Amino acid sequence: MNATRALRPVRDSLVRPVEVWRQVAYESFAEFGQLRPYRRNAFIFLQGEQPTAAYAVKSGRVELLSISESGREIGHSIRHPHEVFGIAEILLGHERARSMRALDDIELWVVPRDVLFTLIVDRPEITLALLNSALHRGIEQQTMKTSLIGTSARRRVAASLVYLARRSGAALDHATSIDIRVTHEQLSRLCGMTRQTVTSELDRLESEGFLALRSRAIVIQEWVGLQECAELRP
Repeated sequence: MNATRALRPVRDSLVRPVEVWRQVAYESFAEFGQLRPYRRNAFIFLQGEQPTAAYAVKSGRVELLSISESGREIGHSIRHPHEVFGIAEILLGHERARSMRALDDIELWVVPRDVLFTLIVDRPEITLALLNSALHRGIEQQTMKTSLIGTSARRRVAASLVYLARRSGAALDHATSIDIRVTHEQLSRLCGMTRQTVTSELDRLESEGFLALRSRAIVIQEWVGLQECAELRP
C-alpha cells in the first residue's frame, strides 16, 4: 500500500462541507460553554482588552467593529446563530483587535480561555472545525469584496444584501420574502460606501419592487431579481 492510498481515509474524513465543520464547532461550545444573555447594543468585548473567552452565537446577531483614528466606527462583519468568534487573539496571545457588539437581544455560549485550550489539545476535530470555518469566512468575504471593486453602487448594495441573505440561514429557494435585520449604517460599512449613497440605492431598489424598507430591517421581496442586480456589471 503506497502512502497516498494509506492517507486517503484520513483525507476523506477531513473533506466536509463548511456547514458540517461549523456545526461541530458550535456543538462543542454549547457542550463546554456557559450560556449568557446580552441586551441589544451591549458590547461583548472591546478593542484593546485582553481576551478571556471565546464565544458561539445561540440566538441573535453580533457585529465585529473597530474604531478609526478619527473616532468613526467601522463595521467588518456580522456573526449569525451557530457561528463562533473571539478565538484569534486567544491563540495569538494578543489584545482584542476589534470590538464585538450585540445587534439584537442575544444568547451566547461563553467558553473560557483555559477551557478552549484544553479542547484544542484534547479534541483535534475542534481545531479542524475552527480552522475550516475561519478560512472559509475569510475567503468568502475577500471574494465578494474583490468582485465588487470598480462596480456600480447599485451592484455593491445588491450584492451585499445577497451576501447577508445567504448567511442569514433563510430558506432562499422557497422564501416569498427574506427579512434582513440590518440598518443603512451597518450596510454602508459592509459596502464601503457612505450611508447617503446606500440609502439612495435602497430607495431606488424599493421603488422597483425588489425590497421593502423597515425600521432596522430590509425585506427582500424579489430574491431572483435582486440576485440579477448583484451579478450585473456596469
